[in-house]
Amino acid sequence: MKFTAPEKTGTVSGATRRYQVGAATSQQQGCVAAAAKSVGASHAGARVSTTLTPIGGPWCTGTYKGKIIETVTPKCGIGKVCPAFIGILHTIGTFKFRVT
Repeated sequence: MKFTAPEKTGTVSGATRRYQVGAATSQQQGCVAAAAKSVGASHAGARVSTTLTPIGGPWCTGTYKGKIIETVTPKCGIGKVCPAFIGILHTIGTFKFRVT
């Protein structure tokens, strides 16, 4: 999958911004019904390419619905107290694909 990064990601203003890509379908036995992946740092306007790969088995058959979201987490120094949160800034886009 490919998309254009609307914002700079990586370390921005003391926080870590990332794009998260995920997709899911109805759960079945013996297959993987969901996958997610973080996308590395990019510049605003960069063309980003990534591939979702099932971990632990083959994809389940069906239609997968997915989202690309931008998240933010605190970036803290070693030995510093750091709040544990993941903020969802906004949805970049949605997609779907079918596995037969």
